[in-house]
Amino acid sequence: MKRKPLTSFVLAGACVAGIACGELIHRSPAFRNAIWICCGRGHLLAIAEGEGICEVDLRRALAEFRYAIGVDGNRL
Repeated sequence: MKRKPLTSFVLAGACVAGIACGELIHRSPAFRNAIWICCGRGHLLAIAEGEGICEVDLRRALAEFRYAIGVDGNRL
């Protein structure tokens, strides 16, 4: 019966360590860049307020801007 509390502490410590490592990896720009390239969103360009900006976001914003000012995408 003495092993049960020790096992609980080890399991709890492993869970906390796993969550901490996951948070560190998730915040890593290199990890985000690799994931976004694999998902087809392009390279990571910037991180602003914890949110990543990738090539697809930039292209979409530029297309919206061009549409708003009346520039046709076919005539550049």
